[in-house]
Amino acid sequence: MGYRFKIDKPVRDELRRIIIEQISRAVEAIDTLPADRAVHDVRRCCKRIRAALRLVRPALGDAYDRENARYRDIARLLAAARDARTVIAAYDVVVTRFADEIDRPAFAPIRRALTLRHRESADGTSQPARLKEARRQLKEAVQQAGKLSIAPRGFAALAPGLEITYDRARQEMTDAFADPSVETFHEWRKGVKYHRFHVHMLDDTWKPLMVARCKALRELSDLLGEDHDLAVLEQLLSDESESLSDLSASPVMRSLIQRRRQELQAQARPLGARCFAEKPKAHVRRIEAYWQAEA
Repeated sequence: MGYRFKIDKPVRDELRRIIIEQISRAVEAIDTLPADRAVHDVRRCCKRIRAALRLVRPALGDAYDRENARYRDIARLLAAARDARTVIAAYDVVVTRFADEIDRPAFAPIRRALTLRHRESADGTSQPARLKEARRQLKEAVQQAGKLSIAPRGFAALAPGLEITYDRARQEMTDAFADPSVETFHEWRKGVKYHRFHVHMLDDTWKPLMVARCKALRELSDLLGEDHDLAVLEQLLSDESESLSDLSASPVMRSLIQRRRQELQAQARPLGARCFAEKPKAHVRRIEAYWQAEA
């Protein structure tokens, strides 16, 4: 049935179904995919589950903290492998973007060092063991997911969580441009992702419009995601405890990263302003009107 709330079904049942489906996808990824791809898919499924929980957070009560922590911790089991792989992709983005301005072979030692770092963080024993532990915890989580209970019915179970998440992402956007830093842009990125997942889960309310909004939010999320990955790479190149900081090309690479991040943030500003133009209560009232029209 997919990662969305069906308007003609009880919200409680839909929440349980969505979580259990995402758990099943994560377990299947561990069982069938190469380790790197499995890590990516499991972490994505955990993010989707946490977004679903956040959408109904006020209605879940005390269960929210327990279940959110469960899937957060599963994702953290696999974070090191993901981060090591991501900085390699960030390096590739920079050298491709500025290919006409650089002597690419001069940067090769950086990529070799990043590749070695990735191999060390995802060696032949630790990554399979972490995936095995993640699988065990996911299988245990199925039973608890089937017991989740929500008192409010219909859109009333979703409205408070939708408003809180939208409002937070909107404020994080303001904070990011008022005080630009790795931390403020990272918080905005997380807020945008949660809101994008919520829009996706509610796209049956008015599919053409909600799909278009989800597409814009995905574009914004991708811009902020690339910005964050580049920030992680920049910090790695600056860290004196890492061998990469000693490489001769590192200062030039850091300069190119800063230029690319400025480009990304400049693109994110107008797109974010459009995506979060409405005030939170007005946004929720509009989505509720779509819901009621289909109910």
